[in-house]
Amino acid sequence: TPAHGVVRAIVKDSTDEYVNTNSQTFLDSDGRFMDNYARNIPGHVDLENDEWHMVTLTSEGGGKKGYRMYVDGVLAGEAPPSVILRQLESGLTDIPGVYVDGGDPLGLTGKIHLCGRVDKDSDRHFGGALSHLSLWDAVLSNGEVAALYSGVVGEAKLRQRCADAAASELQAIDGIDLCPFFAASGPPGAGSLATGAQPQQPASSTTLNDVLRDLRPAENRGEMSPPRQEILPPAPPTTVPPPPPPQQPSLRSDLTSGVFCDVLQVPSSCGLDAICVPLKTLADISGEMLNLGPGGATKGKCVAAPVGGIFPPDARVDVPLPLAFYPLTGGSVESWPLDTYKGKAVGVEWVPDVLFENTLKCSEQQGGYVQLPNIKYGEKGQFAVNFWMKKDVTDLNDPNEGLFEYIFSHGQATDGNFNPFGPNQVHVYMPEVAHPAHGVARVILKDSLSPYKGLMSHTFFDSDGKFMDNNPRNTIGHVNLEDGNWHMFTVTTKATGEPGYQIFVDGALGGSFPTPEVQNFLEGQQGGSASNPVDFHVDGGSPMNMEGDIFLCGRADLAAERHFDGQLAHLEIYDQSLSPEMIGAIFTAVKGKSLLMESITDLAASIRALQPNGTEGGRPRYVQTLQSADIIRALQQQQQQQQQQQLQPQGPSAEAEELNALISQLQNGEAISCSIDVQRSGYITPLGCEKEGMVCAALHEDSLKSQAASNGVCVATPEGGIYTPLPSMNLPVPKAYFPLTGGSLESWPEPKYSGRVQESVQWVEDEFFGSVLECKENSLDYVRLDNIDYGRDGPFAINLWMSHNGSSGDTFEYLFSHGTANIGKDPWQPNEVQIFLPEIAHPAHGVVRTIVKDSNDLYDGEMSHTYLDSDGGFMNNMPRNVPGHVPLDDGKWHMVTVTTRDDGKRGFAVYVDGILGGTSPPAFMEQLQSKIAVDGGDPMIPTGDIFL
Repeated sequence: TPAHGVVRAIVKDSTDEYVNTNSQTFLDSDGRFMDNYARNIPGHVDLENDEWHMVTLTSEGGGKKGYRMYVDGVLAGEAPPSVILRQLESGLTDIPGVYVDGGDPLGLTGKIHLCGRVDKDSDRHFGGALSHLSLWDAVLSNGEVAALYSGVVGEAKLRQRCADAAASELQAIDGIDLCPFFAASGPPGAGSLATGAQPQQPASSTTLNDVLRDLRPAENRGEMSPPRQEILPPAPPTTVPPPPPPQQPSLRSDLTSGVFCDVLQVPSSCGLDAICVPLKTLADISGEMLNLGPGGATKGKCVAAPVGGIFPPDARVDVPLPLAFYPLTGGSVESWPLDTYKGKAVGVEWVPDVLFENTLKCSEQQGGYVQLPNIKYGEKGQFAVNFWMKKDVTDLNDPNEGLFEYIFSHGQATDGNFNPFGPNQVHVYMPEVAHPAHGVARVILKDSLSPYKGLMSHTFFDSDGKFMDNNPRNTIGHVNLEDGNWHMFTVTTKATGEPGYQIFVDGALGGSFPTPEVQNFLEGQQGGSASNPVDFHVDGGSPMNMEGDIFLCGRADLAAERHFDGQLAHLEIYDQSLSPEMIGAIFTAVKGKSLLMESITDLAASIRALQPNGTEGGRPRYVQTLQSADIIRALQQQQQQQQQQQLQPQGPSAEAEELNALISQLQNGEAISCSIDVQRSGYITPLGCEKEGMVCAALHEDSLKSQAASNGVCVATPEGGIYTPLPSMNLPVPKAYFPLTGGSLESWPEPKYSGRVQESVQWVEDEFFGSVLECKENSLDYVRLDNIDYGRDGPFAINLWMSHNGSSGDTFEYLFSHGTANIGKDPWQPNEVQIFLPEIAHPAHGVVRTIVKDSNDLYDGEMSHTYLDSDGGFMNNMPRNVPGHVPLDDGKWHMVTVTTRDDGKRGFAVYVDGILGGTSPPAFMEQLQSKIAVDGGDPMIPTGDIFL
């Protein structure tokens, strides 16, 4: 099974009754609870390694429900995990009805069976050895279990077990000290066995899991056990007078009044419309000290649930408590569960909603907004803002909507003027429909170390990962926020502590700032690192000193044309960063895991759906004629039939003479001219060459200049046929076209250019193109084509089809390489075009990489090492997982296009399968003072042969 390698335990009390799948609870020895997924959990003991292992199962004790499992003397799991138990019993989790086993009386009457199940099922027998079975009518502590283990194998192995367990989720994530029986002077493996010293108390925590974990009294918590649990062997108990109780601090009235409840009572005494929230949690939210007193850890207060309820994330993910949570439902703009932060709403509506029941709705025309009091988040640098939004789509066809709609705006005016690019600002807004970048959400984030420096400070980052980019958007895979659906938007500083911030949409990463391109630019331009640049500050991660109120549905200065049209719900503000796992848990709590997977995977499905092929519905429309030799034979047969049909020898007719001349022309390889209207017919048409059984193909671009009257040639199609683009696309006639099929390296339709192959190159059958060129890396294959004089005036384009058979190295595989006749191994010189693939062991594998150098480029060391990848990466060697980009190592045919920009600007672009993959230079370099040369658009004069 997927979970092999662990031991699994099921415990059922006498009070348990089988109800449904909620009764099917079990605990595994790697700490997982009710988990049948595949395992590779760090720190757990592999029980399939053919060695002896000690397995211990014991109830919690102290009247508490639940049980624990130990493997080789060390705590391996709790059932249910203490986090889930507390959230379940306090009503803060979304898995009601799961039964808590262990702790109630056991009414066992049958015989004990070893090496098989009690029903003797033939598929439930154990293969292995058993020894030293012991049963107690009491609870075993951590120290007692460890003593059992070390008494057999020795203390050294116990220490090694503790060292290995340090990587487990119980210790590394939940912070449980798994080996408190060793002295606290050092980590497991150092020091000596404690003889009465108390373990160090865990540091105070800010996670929801840790807050709820503290509800269990110390005498019943594995990581904070009584002295007898920390002695090997147990020492006689000593009587220590309890310390005097601390002074009861003064508390807010809403913590000391109201309807109180027991968080462990199931079902809750608060009723259906209220939640029993632990007083400890309320105190943490309010920031007050709270002395719960004896047994007070289980005390809670009944708090009315917000309209539409709450959506608690998976309890197994350590989602922190928000500093402030605004449901924004049912007409309320107050925080919950404590109304610490009270806002006001102006000109808004409250509308029914399927997902959140009743939500805030703002109108741009009405100028509606919500004003919330200032919240001091990010003072230590870390913060996150999370909310749900639904854009009103009724005005998406309005051509006058070309500005911005602010959703979340927090900042203050400086010297009486509002400047969203000054220090201590957080703004989330959407470009409107007439703006080129509409469909994304945009973030301005400025921390306290970001002084205003004019245009250099006008930086923004979009939810599709673009930085300072106002170009039109068609980024495959990014979430379109103008589809009229609910979307969850998250902006967070990096959980790793690195400078910068990240944007998530619907639980999936949309972009991380600084992007690798920006980071490379900063390091290359300024001789520093992204964490300490000279002239450009990386916002996010440095302390923030937020002042001024928070505005929703409008900019902080309430500018008339900066209001949001749409609905908002469930605003959460955190005083720490959120990890991807936390954000995913928040999203799936509302929308479910299936929708998260849909947003993480390519939302545009696959670009392959746009490309028909032979295995999926047959070949698309193409044109194919007989080959020249076959056409000559067919014409000769026609000639013979005409001669046989002549009754009297009257000499050849005019038709026969014309046929003879045609056959002679074809046999001698003479060109047969035709006329073609490229704008109406495209550059291939069967009209004009019917007698020959050929197509009329437009001559190459340079031939058209001298043969305008006869601008076409009758010719057979390449072997395998030819695909004809629609005439309405008005594609220019290629300067040179190499079919590379049927063993031919000649250009088509007239063989003006040719080439030669290295001997091992083969031609193989292909259902999409006929007989195609196949190169093998290990054979050092290549094809050498004549030089083509393209790009002399600046503009150029190169288009090719490729199918990658895979690779095994960590360097590069070149598809197309063109430069000067005396080119060396350094591909950064003037007059070059390089198209190549990073191999499988290279971090950037899966993309196609391009280098373009004009004739006026001068090599300037590292500053000249510029390249653009098909996923938009610029000078980026980082690992790739860009949503929506086309992976080019899937063994399928893909079309790759490199072209100078069609807007007349300098630079070039890469397309894959007809979709824009990236543009060089990136948009942000147009505003920053970059020393990096802009390649593409200036004249280019390569003089060497082309290598494939």
